[in-house]
Amino acid sequence: MDRCATAYILLAEEEATTIAEAEKLFKQALKAGDGCYRRSQQLQHHGSQYEAQHRRDTNVLVYIKRRLAMCARRLGRTREAVKMMRDVSFNLCLGTVAMHLT
Repeated sequence: MDRCATAYILLAEEEATTIAEAEKLFKQALKAGDGCYRRSQQLQHHGSQYEAQHRRDTNVLVYIKRRLAMCARRLGRTREAVKMMRDVSFNLCLGTVAMHLT
């Protein structure tokens, strides 16, 4: 379970009883998801299956970051939440542009 970001997401959404507990699980998911994303990023040009895996890892990472921003907002850290959402939006736009260029 060390590297399964989606398992941490499920735990955060279904088992966490507080926002702080959910945030902790989402941070673990981010760490695991970032590792998967970096691995799939290196392999994405080796075939359509790898490209699909990279898209999935990207979507998981974006979802985790959005949920972390929502946790920060609910915990009263509005500035942090706004910064996180801005980063997510910016990176998502860059990813879309990069996809169209290849």
